[in-house]
Amino acid sequence: MQTRLWIVGGLLLAALLVAVWLWDRESAPPAHLDREVEPSRSTTVAAASDGLVEDPADEPEPTPDDTTARTTVETPDAAPTSTWAFEGSIVVSDPDGARFETESGEARLVLWFGNGGTNQIVAVSDGRFTIEFPRRRRDPDTAPTRLQLTHCRLADRPVLLEVESLDLPSTEPIVFRGRWLPERHLRVLDDESGVDLTDVDVVTGVTWPFSDLEHPSDRGGRAVVVAKDSPVELPAPESPRDGTRRHWVRAPGYAWQRISIADDTKQEHVVRLPRAGSVDLFVLGGKPPEDSAIRFFRGGVGVPIADFAVARDGSQRVDNLLPGTYSVRLQKGQWFRRPLVLAQADVEIRPGARESVELRVDEQVLAPPKTLVAGSLRVPAGWRELERFRITLQPDHETARWNDKWQSAYFHTFERTDDDGVFRWSLGELHCGEYMLTVSPTEHRRMISVREGAADKFEVVVPDPADVLVRPVDAQSGDPIVTEKIVWHGEIPGHVGGYGLRSAKYDADSGGYPFQASLGKAYIGVRAEGYERTERAVEVLTGQNEFTLRIERACGVRVVLDGLEQVAKFALEPIDHDGRESDRGRGWSHVTKPGRYTLRIPPIEGYEPVPDREIDVRTGQMLEVRIPLRKR
Repeated sequence: MQTRLWIVGGLLLAALLVAVWLWDRESAPPAHLDREVEPSRSTTVAAASDGLVEDPADEPEPTPDDTTARTTVETPDAAPTSTWAFEGSIVVSDPDGARFETESGEARLVLWFGNGGTNQIVAVSDGRFTIEFPRRRRDPDTAPTRLQLTHCRLADRPVLLEVESLDLPSTEPIVFRGRWLPERHLRVLDDESGVDLTDVDVVTGVTWPFSDLEHPSDRGGRAVVVAKDSPVELPAPESPRDGTRRHWVRAPGYAWQRISIADDTKQEHVVRLPRAGSVDLFVLGGKPPEDSAIRFFRGGVGVPIADFAVARDGSQRVDNLLPGTYSVRLQKGQWFRRPLVLAQADVEIRPGARESVELRVDEQVLAPPKTLVAGSLRVPAGWRELERFRITLQPDHETARWNDKWQSAYFHTFERTDDDGVFRWSLGELHCGEYMLTVSPTEHRRMISVREGAADKFEVVVPDPADVLVRPVDAQSGDPIVTEKIVWHGEIPGHVGGYGLRSAKYDADSGGYPFQASLGKAYIGVRAEGYERTERAVEVLTGQNEFTLRIERACGVRVVLDGLEQVAKFALEPIDHDGRESDRGRGWSHVTKPGRYTLRIPPIEGYEPVPDREIDVRTGQMLEVRIPLRKR
């Protein structure tokens, strides 16, 4: 009898535990409903020059169970008490302009909160959608600022988005708009005879730092056309966008050619392929270091025209090369960061010929030794939000040949000491060399030398903090400029190939952008719609610092080619002033000063040359110039 009671009791306890577990699962939303994503970045890293990347440390550092830097998934303690709910519609048009309001499919929506957002995929039924976002766990009372449609597919066709964002709060109906893409055709011809070629291949999707290659090599391109006869149809991209996309085209015995084609073009494009040559490559002598590359250069400098990983057995063949003289180099390190040249040879590629090149490594090239990198961090009183602190080491160009990854130690890994404000940190073993050390979010930076056997005693002392308030205003009217955030960074010691940016969000109470910074020089960047991108240097002193930055209205040019229905490449040269192009994006070229410019259009295959013309760019004006083209 007693045994039976124990069995019954055990069964009841098990049933109770299962019921609690099921209730907990139903209470918590699926993980993808509470996923944090960061806003899209407008800052890019230029291929051959220093650049900026926005520092992801605006969010708290990851915990031991959450180590992703860009996307975090929160595990809620309890079900959300309320949600943000939206209903809306998506209207799509076809290439001829006909409207369709009742198409079905799916869409991805992001609800932005300024410093991050929550995304969901939602079904679209008869042109309409309903979606609910749970309130955020960290700040449930913060209202969203924007609802954005980031991806849409209706009637099993990708949609190029036109109206894809709604500022919140809004009383207007939510209506997103887009259009289906037209069929795109590509004629691939023999350069000499003009005859359509057979067995054509088209590759796209080669990303930076390989996107400027003339030969796609083996660097991650995606075949979208395989062994088709010209003319070929290019499939629509899954995520259409404004502007052009690079494609690489070849046929057997013909050289790869790189072309740019707009996702929404209706024009048939023509590419003429010259006959190609090939080369057998042999790496001899010492074994090259891991991640070495064989690169082809024309003229000896600049961007390589081809870039290949080294074959395991040291021998490989490269086909479809454009005829010409090349410098073939075996290198260690990224091509834009002064790589180490291990071997090189010149070769003449001739149409229809197969050449041979030997790259002899005279001696074994060894990586620098590794050593423990650790030390102490002293943080003066007054610094807020210690949980956001982290130490990052970024290798300089020479050290990055062996490992170009940034290494970070986060606050939750620091060890407290008996000395108030002093912590111990460690980054494990790193290659010996030169590094820039940054303490985020203070923007305190310094160059350090990591040497074998003596790299575990680094003492880092953060300067005292100061409060900064930045107020950007219109340079002409003096009116305040309000944007989502501004960016800033501290003094950059030494020479590094890119560095982090901090951000400061708008604060309505102070009418500006407040943040803490280390004493010393700071560089503040303002990027507001309709205004020039601006960076100003300021000196941060003890106490409260307030800076008013006068920002000029943007002016610039975009050129559209009638007949090709695409944005053109062009150059602007100032007339009687020192203005210049400052930056490009979405086909627009901003200029630093209004005034008269000479507009030059480079030659366009199959069309008559476009004569130079003078244009007048006025203050605050974004000028669109439409140029008719005539076929030859």
